[in-house]
Amino acid sequence: GKTTPLTLVNMALAFKDATGSKGISGSVYWSNPDYYMDGVGSSVLLDDAKNTELFSQLAAGTHAAGTVGTLAES
Repeated sequence: GKTTPLTLVNMALAFKDATGSKGISGSVYWSNPDYYMDGVGSSVLLDDAKNTELFSQLAAGTHAAGTVGTLAES
């Protein structure tokens, strides 16, 4: 489709909503920030169960506003 001025206004309003007090910010969840994998090297091991739940809630629009992720828990 073609981008119109209305498209840009809608995008700006969505961004404002997402970054305001009713938005969600943060990071994904990880279980080991110093994970080492042979052949790859230093990695971050993600928490599959918590991230699956997080992204399911984000996609459904059911996650509460606020900060999410491992950093938010510390």
